[in-house]
Amino acid sequence: MLANLIGSALTLILLLPEIKNAFTIADWKICNRLLKYVSPLIIVTLSFIVIQYGATSILKYFLPGDALQNLEASSSFNAAMRLAVIMNLFVTAFNYAAEPFSFVMQNKIRLRNFLQDCLCILSSRVVLYTS
Repeated sequence: MLANLIGSALTLILLLPEIKNAFTIADWKICNRLLKYVSPLIIVTLSFIVIQYGATSILKYFLPGDALQNLEASSSFNAAMRLAVIMNLFVTAFNYAAEPFSFVMQNKIRLRNFLQDCLCILSSRVVLYTS
C-alpha cells in the first residue's frame, strides 16, 4: 500500500506540468457544452455502478429470509446480470458494425435481401445453440 502511495505521488509530481497546461489550454465553452450533453449518461452510469457493485449487499437486507439465504438467492441475480451485460456487449458490437454498413448500403436494392439472409443465418444459429 505504501508503494502504491509513493508511486502515485511520484506520478503526480512528474505529470504536474502537463496537468497545468491541460487546464490553461482547455476551451471551457466546449467543455461546458460537452458536460451538458453527457450529463444524462453520467447519471445512468453512476446508477449502473451502484447496481453493479451494491445490488448483492442491498438484496441481502430486502429479500425475505435470513442473510445467508438472501446471499444464495442474490448469486442467481448476479449470474443473470452478468449474462445481460454480455448480451448487451454483443448487441452494442453488432450495432457498431452494422449501422455504418446499413447507412452506406441504404440506397442499394440488394440490402433488403442481404439483411434477410443475415437474419436467417443468425436466427438459425440461435435456434441451434439454444436447443
